Amino acid sequence: MDIYGVGTKLATCSGPGGGALGGVYKLVSVDGVPKFKVTSDIAKATLPGKKRVLRVLGADGGLLQDVICLEQDNVCGGDTIYDPCNPLQQTKLPAQVTFHELRRIVMEKGSRTALPETLDAMAERSAGQLAGLPQGCLRFINPHRYKVSISAGLNELRNRLIETVRSERA
Repeated sequence: MDIYGVGTKLATCSGPGGGALGGVYKLVSVDGVPKFKVTSDIAKATLPGKKRVLRVLGADGGLLQDVICLEQDNVCGGDTIYDPCNPLQQTKLPAQVTFHELRRIVMEKGSRTALPETLDAMAERSAGQLAGLPQGCLRFINPHRYKVSISAGLNELRNRLIETVRSERA
């Protein structure tokens, strides 16, 4: 599964839609084969395959953006990344960046694989992440959006699946 929601109108890439959560369950893989939702609106399409989420940190340790990539992708400084809502819009990551894996496995086959985090530790981690946001994202009037991009590998997979669907419909 990709993401989930609660049945209200959801936010999209172009802005909030008034939903309680910005997501909905969508199938992204069946027996290891990447799948995606076919739609004419790229903002509503799923990102196929098993993924990782990387936080990109600048040389000063500040948060630059997040990158969603395929599990096997090796994302590096200097790589080209893509806007998930507009694949024609692309940029290069700065050469001198570090990456932090955002997700971790805490349960596997019904058993804990990591100790639970205390509320104090969660609050400290959250405060640290908030403090690292670019200043434009923290202002109350006309705040900047925190950037989230997709890797070249994920963009190529999505484009390949789109072409497969188009050729099957032709």
